[in-house]
Amino acid sequence: MNEHYTHRHELRKGIFGERPYANYGYWSKEGMSIDEAGDALTDLIARELDVTQDDEILECGCGYGASAIHIATKYKPKKIIGIDVTDIRIQTGKQLIKENDLERRVHIEFGDATHLDFDSESFTKVMAIECAFHFNTRKDFFHEAFRLLKAGGILVMTDIVPSLELNLSDYTFDQVREFLSADAKRYCDENIYSIDTYKRLLTETGFNSVKIYSIKDRVILQFADHLEKVAQTSPPDAKERRLAVAKSFRNEFMFGGDYIVVRAKKPWEG
Repeated sequence: MNEHYTHRHELRKGIFGERPYANYGYWSKEGMSIDEAGDALTDLIARELDVTQDDEILECGCGYGASAIHIATKYKPKKIIGIDVTDIRIQTGKQLIKENDLERRVHIEFGDATHLDFDSESFTKVMAIECAFHFNTRKDFFHEAFRLLKAGGILVMTDIVPSLELNLSDYTFDQVREFLSADAKRYCDENIYSIDTYKRLLTETGFNSVKIYSIKDRVILQFADHLEKVAQTSPPDAKERRLAVAKSFRNEFMFGGDYIVVRAKKPWEG
């Protein structure tokens, strides 16, 4: 994964704006820029987390730290720790944190979301934006998130899953992965299951008040539109690649995938 996203670090040039988001964004209104869509997705996560100034937040798969910086600046929680497995993202993120004078409240470091060294009940909130489908496995991440949350703590994620209309028994894992991600080979096979199974795994882990809803209609086609627009001014090799990815968003993803928001709570007792 480190090697893959190190390579992607160069490919992202021209696609994303001044703020180093590494997600598809939430295009909540017409005429948004990619930076505004990234901010909007982070704001959606922050609302679902009910961020307060007393919060100690863990972000898994934090990328370059753009969401952590946005939340720290706008919502002012006590601290945010981000973990990621890509060295170039961590190095870049640390520099951005320094430039924003947030070193006392925001820190990012190398870490595997399924095997974390933090003490149990270290955080009030855990977040993961558009990355848990990579984890080996998402189920293990649920257990780590539950362990790390204090009683009453909240887990919020955006994630990519098979659509409700897709009958998984009709397709191989390779076919399903093609529906679900521009990084299809990075989608862990053990994470391919229905939303019903997703809810069940969260509940079996111990979470309650589980809420899952789709925002695909404000994410996928809009990002495809953005990618096509960027492609028109890209060098020939990048143009062809970006148009192909945009086409896969419109065809494969819109047929077989869904982009969801997940919120779950650790009970106050028991």
